[in-house]
Amino acid sequence: MVTLDYKQRQPFVDVMKCLGIMLVIMGHVTRSKWIINWIYSFHIPLFFFVSGYLFSGQKKSFKQFLSRKFETLIIPYLLFYLLTYLYWVSIERHFQVVDVAVWRPLVGIFYGHNAYNFMAHNVVLWFIPCLFVLETIFMLVYKFSEGKPLFIIMSGLFILFLGIIFSEHQINLPWGINAACMVYAFYLFGYFCKPILNYQKKYIISLSSLLFITIYYIFVFNYDVRIDVGSGTYDNYFLFCINAIVGTSLIVFISHFINKNGILEWIDRNTLVIMCIHVSLCRIIIWVFSKLYHVDTMAVRSNIFLSFVITLMALVCCIPFIYIYNKYINFQWRTIMNKN
Repeated sequence: MVTLDYKQRQPFVDVMKCLGIMLVIMGHVTRSKWIINWIYSFHIPLFFFVSGYLFSGQKKSFKQFLSRKFETLIIPYLLFYLLTYLYWVSIERHFQVVDVAVWRPLVGIFYGHNAYNFMAHNVVLWFIPCLFVLETIFMLVYKFSEGKPLFIIMSGLFILFLGIIFSEHQINLPWGINAACMVYAFYLFGYFCKPILNYQKKYIISLSSLLFITIYYIFVFNYDVRIDVGSGTYDNYFLFCINAIVGTSLIVFISHFINKNGILEWIDRNTLVIMCIHVSLCRIIIWVFSKLYHVDTMAVRSNIFLSFVITLMALVCCIPFIYIYNKYINFQWRTIMNKN
């Protein structure tokens, strides 16, 4: 496998991240059942697929890899967890119908999962510790096996088996370990698909993928099947795997035909920040729309057009927060780390 840095890797992968984060936002805005079930059928596996493709720890020691992941994942997780918690405690909590005790999210920061409403203030944050756990597991397997594909694949099957056991018994482990086990296979999928995705004659793969995807969505896909990796909901394990593979393939196909530009590059570079703050921003925008149209928030969310508009507005509203984070917080943190 070839290690790719930001400048060397294929542009379509960064487009995939952009499309992925837009689907995440749309999935948290809309209440259209078929859109939610379609997005949730693959959007989380898609991110783990991309993470597997971008794995670049081959030449690093486990200590270096872990330190880097702690810096790029856990530090932002802790920061945005506390910031969104303070906003929720002081403002948003007073407008919510469901009453959640103030102490629960304080437990959640250590538990790293939304079980028992531990992340009621910002449910999407479960993804970050889950990704940290998954990448740590993969790095351990990679180093132990010395990168041997057969050992990596067999370990992946065993880990998936553990994930199914956890799901069947409704076991919610800290830091999304159960979710990490369920999506570990998609991380491997991205890792092993790197040579295929870098294949020069991509149109051959793209056309065959489009044919398969079209047939699947017309004749096979069941919009009533509910998948939610974050909450551990899998109506059908087989369909979960197939839907995730097909949905990811669709985004791969689309990404090959979208030219990367300044806007997409900006979204790509700031995906983590957008992931962490978009839920709170969406709730504010939805509330504003409900007041403008004199309807309840559910009516706003049920309108597909408004859901799309709110998704775009949420991205725009992220700009000042991303500017502050990159200029003052992330920059200062990196300066301190470089000195050490």
